[in-house]
Amino acid sequence: MLETKKIMELTPEQESYLPVFRQKYLDLGLSTEKADRQKSEKAIIEIYKLIGSEKPKFIWADSPFSANIIINIFKNWDSVGDSVGDSVGDSVGASVRDSVRDSVRDSVWASVGASVWDSVGASVRDSVRASVSDSVWDSVWASVGASVSSIKMKIIDCYLYGQNEAAWISFYKTFEKIGIQFNDNDIFRLNLFNDLCESCNWWYPFENICVVVEKPETCKLEDGVIHSENSPCIKFRDGWAIYAINGHLVPEKVIMTPELITLEEIENESNAETKRIMIGRYGTGRYLADIGAKVIDIDSNNTFRSLIEDKNGNKFLEGTDGSTERVYFMPVPKYAMNCKEAHESICGVPEEMFLMQS
Repeated sequence: MLETKKIMELTPEQESYLPVFRQKYLDLGLSTEKADRQKSEKAIIEIYKLIGSEKPKFIWADSPFSANIIINIFKNWDSVGDSVGDSVGDSVGASVRDSVRDSVRDSVWASVGASVWDSVGASVRDSVRASVSDSVWDSVWASVGASVSSIKMKIIDCYLYGQNEAAWISFYKTFEKIGIQFNDNDIFRLNLFNDLCESCNWWYPFENICVVVEKPETCKLEDGVIHSENSPCIKFRDGWAIYAINGHLVPEKVIMTPELITLEEIENESNAETKRIMIGRYGTGRYLADIGAKVIDIDSNNTFRSLIEDKNGNKFLEGTDGSTERVYFMPVPKYAMNCKEAHESICGVPEEMFLMQS
């Protein structure tokens, strides 16, 4: 058999595919269109055949949270629990998804040089992953866990990702477009997951049933991360929603009714970033006044900063991040008498060292 010559450099035409596929799979991963139920069910039935399982009964849920509730009820309902069967998520993941991913990866690696692999990875896969996987998927997973735990139910983790698998699928579909040859079996299996990426959100396969989730109705991002200051950034069709500022998850109240945030809630918040956001939503000036803080030093030589002290003698350095314009209140030792000493207590080195480097 003749050895196939590796592609060491993309042609201008092949280069032109990269932004097209990046945008296509970003759109799929963040899609808020209604699910194509027929397309989803057809692909899932074929995947069940591949693991030697019969066609399941399909149940559609309007959010991953609702899917968890449905499965918990079914599994704990004596009359139907056994009919649900065990999860086949591991079989689907290992026998079908991971298998095809490994196989097409080997085909691509054997067909392209490292620079081409890296170029497509950076231009397509990594961009899709940053928004779809690292921001949306991570946030939904964390929020589902918190919501399910809050109602004392078991978190169901036997899901597959549907549209949230856009990153790895985009990578190999781009190479297919470039001209890399996959065998018919790999193409068939890859296209099944591509169909699910196009048609639904998460899905939870069991022996006899498969719970499939509708796509969200809202998905708002800014600079590649979920963000909305006045509404849910992700909202599913049953009303279950996720709230975040610059990719950081916050309680609904912080976004929807910031005027109801209490000083006690702010003081009791242990997460520094959540606390910072709450102070901003509460109103920084109002917060300082309400905690009885007094300014004991102001420094505006470089960027504005002030040293404040509350009624209990706790001190905070108020400073602004020059790259984001965010205002931070950083706790400092009580011995700090001015902004310079406060800053040095945080950095651990004299400020003059920074000035020498700038």
